[in-house]
Amino acid sequence: MVDLIKSVFSVLTAFFLSALITVGAQPVPVGADTILLLRHAEAGDGNDPALTAKGKARAERVANQLAGLPIRTIYVTDTIRARQTAEPLANRLDLDVSPYDPFALPAFAEALKMTTGPVLVVGHSNTTPELVRLLGGEAGEPIAHDEHDRLYRVANGETELYEAGGAPLAMAGCPEAGATIESLIVQTYAVISGPAGEKRDWACFRSLFADGAQMMALHLPDQSPRVLMPQEYIERSGPWLEENGFFEKEVGRTVHQYGGIAQVFSSYEAVRSADDAEPFMRGINSFQLVRDANGWKITSLVWQQEHDGLPVPKAYLGTE
Repeated sequence: MVDLIKSVFSVLTAFFLSALITVGAQPVPVGADTILLLRHAEAGDGNDPALTAKGKARAERVANQLAGLPIRTIYVTDTIRARQTAEPLANRLDLDVSPYDPFALPAFAEALKMTTGPVLVVGHSNTTPELVRLLGGEAGEPIAHDEHDRLYRVANGETELYEAGGAPLAMAGCPEAGATIESLIVQTYAVISGPAGEKRDWACFRSLFADGAQMMALHLPDQSPRVLMPQEYIERSGPWLEENGFFEKEVGRTVHQYGGIAQVFSSYEAVRSADDAEPFMRGINSFQLVRDANGWKITSLVWQQEHDGLPVPKAYLGTE
């Protein structure tokens, strides 16, 4: 799991960064006072350069990392590199980006403290640490010219650090998990994933499902489908997940939505440990969702495991 850094940060070493990379989504505390801050991704040279190919790839990874959080506002400086860093996430969350003045950081910090979050601020190597300090957080060592990995989370004066573009982040405790289809899917994967010996948040898991929801597993060709209620899944599969360790991550998604109903094909792969190089299982999770006054809920979750005669089609290994 991602280590949370709560003291003054030292220079980030390669060992530290490798410890931040996980297979499953990392649950993090997120509330109205949460402010996320990062430097823009890798950019070219010049007065107002655009992102490089490497920077654009990081921006996409940042979008994947943060799309499961209920971010309300995204702030950027009026530069091409900052806007391009934020655009993939803004598009995923259907948000506009709001400009701020990097030369008036004290006033901006005071405004952020009064803003209902969570919010994301995209800045620069000099402005991001300074803004963290103005918000009462610990910024650590100066950000080097070629360093683009820091993602700060500041809330209530406490600071935590993640790798920008690393493992997906999901809301701890499941509040507002169904605010969007994206957050509901991300939270579903996060709550069942974890190392051996770690308890899962089954109260969160149950809250993802509508009343009367069903789960159905289709495994190998000679096995009959198994129909379960969410509580039956917890009782049958929960002990095995917690004893053996299990990380499931999404590797492709196709969404079809009409009003308050949605069908999601979410391709997955699974490993038993975050250190495993190759998955031991792949397949497709088929989510049937409905939206009510409280957000999106799962009415049915059916999964088909891949086998030699039934590979996951390439069409379902991307996003649509």
